[in-house]
Amino acid sequence: MITNAVYGQDINVSDMIKIVNSSHQKASEFIVKERKFDTLRSIIVLHRTINQYSRNTSKSTQLIVKNEWEDNHRIIRSVHYEFKPQSYAIEIIRQFEQLGFKLKSKEDDSQKHVRVYETDHYIANIYTYEDKKNAASTEIHEK
Repeated sequence: MITNAVYGQDINVSDMIKIVNSSHQKASEFIVKERKFDTLRSIIVLHRTINQYSRNTSKSTQLIVKNEWEDNHRIIRSVHYEFKPQSYAIEIIRQFEQLGFKLKSKEDDSQKHVRVYETDHYIANIYTYEDKKNAASTEIHEK
């Protein structure tokens, strides 16, 4: 079972998958009502609907961006989760592995670390930075 409480995260990987699989309306209800995020804005850019949510506490800063667009006559959805402190990344990687995501590639340079995970249905990226003042992030989208 994946929980958030121990690590102070308000969103876990199972939640992100739920958001990816949901319409904007259902995702918004879940993010705002159940996870207690504030709605920042909803915009449409080049036929892509983008909803943004945030939550700031004394221990963390979190941003969720839900995207939805049509490509080749099917709806594609993604969720981007940005978080501080970066230490949450360790738990998110553990959750990816626990849910069957396989590490497909990793790139490291002097400033950032990128990991790409996949399942049969999803691709997930996680970005962390050497400068721990920066927010880390992860993104999940449908294949």
